[in-house]
Amino acid sequence: MSYESAFCRSLRILKYKRYNQIAPGAVIQHGYSKGIWHRATRRTSFTLQKRWQSVDASLDGSISSTERRILDLPHSCPGCGAPSQQTYPERAGFFSLQRKAVKQFFRELDGVTKSLDSTASGSLPYSSNAPEAEISNLANGSQNSSAPFSQNNLNAPFCDRCHELLYQSRGVSIAHPSIESIAETIDLSPFRKNHVYHVIDAADFPLSVIPSIFKHLSLMRLRSQNRRARDPRYRSREQNATLSFVITRSDLLAPKKEQVDSMMPYFIDILRDMLGRHGQGARLGNVHLVSAKRGWWTVHLKEQLRKRGGANWMVGKVNVGKSNLLEVLLPKGMSGHSASAIADLMEDAKDDEIQDMVSAKLSPLMLPPTQPFSPTPTLPLVSALPGTTASPIRLPFFSEGSSSSRSSELIDMPGLERGALAAYVLSDHQKDLVMTSRPTPSQHVIKNGQSLLLGGGMIRITPIAEEQPHDGELSSTLEAPDTIIRPKPQVDIIAHPFLPAALGAHITNNEKAIAAQLQESSIPRVENVLTPDASGSVRSAGVFKLNTDITKQSTGSMLRAGVKLQDLFFKVYSTDILIEGVGWVELSASVRRNSHHGYEVDSHLPQVEIFSPEGRCVAQRPSLGLWARLEADLPKNIKDRRRHAKIRRSARIVKKRSQRR
Repeated sequence: MSYESAFCRSLRILKYKRYNQIAPGAVIQHGYSKGIWHRATRRTSFTLQKRWQSVDASLDGSISSTERRILDLPHSCPGCGAPSQQTYPERAGFFSLQRKAVKQFFRELDGVTKSLDSTASGSLPYSSNAPEAEISNLANGSQNSSAPFSQNNLNAPFCDRCHELLYQSRGVSIAHPSIESIAETIDLSPFRKNHVYHVIDAADFPLSVIPSIFKHLSLMRLRSQNRRARDPRYRSREQNATLSFVITRSDLLAPKKEQVDSMMPYFIDILRDMLGRHGQGARLGNVHLVSAKRGWWTVHLKEQLRKRGGANWMVGKVNVGKSNLLEVLLPKGMSGHSASAIADLMEDAKDDEIQDMVSAKLSPLMLPPTQPFSPTPTLPLVSALPGTTASPIRLPFFSEGSSSSRSSELIDMPGLERGALAAYVLSDHQKDLVMTSRPTPSQHVIKNGQSLLLGGGMIRITPIAEEQPHDGELSSTLEAPDTIIRPKPQVDIIAHPFLPAALGAHITNNEKAIAAQLQESSIPRVENVLTPDASGSVRSAGVFKLNTDITKQSTGSMLRAGVKLQDLFFKVYSTDILIEGVGWVELSASVRRNSHHGYEVDSHLPQVEIFSPEGRCVAQRPSLGLWARLEADLPKNIKDRRRHAKIRRSARIVKKRSQRR
């Protein structure tokens, strides 16, 4: 038997005897308990009679007080889910016994133990004899009940790693799991009903989508667009997990819920392309555009979660907002149950906690143990550090019509790897890569021979000069042989960075931009966030065309004045350049329309070349046209203020005009 198994088993048995006061000869049956199918422990039973020697030795004082305190620690950290350990102080799950929060937990634990020892033998605290006021509070969903729901309802402390993350913003990321390991964990689910929430970040959508999720996870096929299509429920005798796409942090897109809801068709089309053959012809009615910060559509998801029950898995990449979303979606309290049924549910929940504590980690193939049920549980830690969650965190809740607190769980899974841009950024600026609030983008005009630097050199965007054809040269792209392309002037690129405020944007000439990115020279008042070793790894991420036509969105005032779209002498092309895990930059340019005999020449689209560390973490998507959308929805007083604002002229122009006079 390994040290970890012996430690966890002794811990469960000790708490089992101290808190529940069950006779040593009691038998705990596993298997089909309360309708839940425990695959890993199916039809297994054992007695606790042979386990009491180590427990009795600890109670008799044959072990030291330090070892006894180690046994009193929670089985896992409620912040990151890492198993409790006392071997590696620098790793997750280590608890310093001298920390103030740990001492406070021990004092509360001793108080609970003394109160249980003072009760009569065989009587269960907070059972069916609970006060009617407390039962009515739980039935109404009140979370201010003075009595705890169970003996394990203590404020379990965070481990030392989570403590430093919470109060000092300092910590080390864990090794990110693979999608295969996530699939193996979900396959070990003790529930028949499983639902997977694929959490996607709106800041860099669709880079946080896992295209191979259907390949690795046992999921039901998406319902097709055929009106007679039925959702297949079973495949090969087992019920596969259902899937929902949850696009979080939608408050980063627009300030109003109605504005974000209008973008739903755009996100569905892009998601359909990302899913490949699984998305072609799918209905995609399981896509949700939510905001945990503003509460947009979270109530609807919470009601669905309470009605569905079973195991609900939060799957996604790191820093997409899984833990933050779990905090909002987790049903708290016991609302929806009558006061007469609360007492029975409270006693059943205690028995479920006993069974889970004793059976935890009896096999290495089993899932981590479930957190003790509480109407107000300790929620996972939310941090900007990639890889905060170290192990699955299982939080039980009462679903609608359930008869046990173990009939439903919301499980926060560790995040998959999401790019490698943070490895090339200074440690002091790594937390600045996460966009926490909606940005206010500024407008930057990139002219010929200039480049846009983001983060002082982390990303460089350089327009590519278009080759000018000679007069009289026939175009090979036109069907009409008499169409002639005249020389075009250089097109200016307009950039709107939707990035964190700490990553400033700066325009300079190409020579200075290249030298700044390679850290050969510095630009005054522009801080470079790249590490010194990252300068030699800068590569070209590719050439991107501005291929999305947003003329209609950008010329709303002209169209409302009566000008027809086909009569405009120009077109506006745009694209969104995505920076994985950070945000996006909206690039747009006005291109003069050349037409002859009804043929339009749109083949010469503006292009930009982007340089980043190793040429990675950069992608392109069809433009959302968010700048034009936000400008069109501005209040009238702000528009009038901008229209009548005094134009600021440079001191050079003012001096020249004064000399002429």
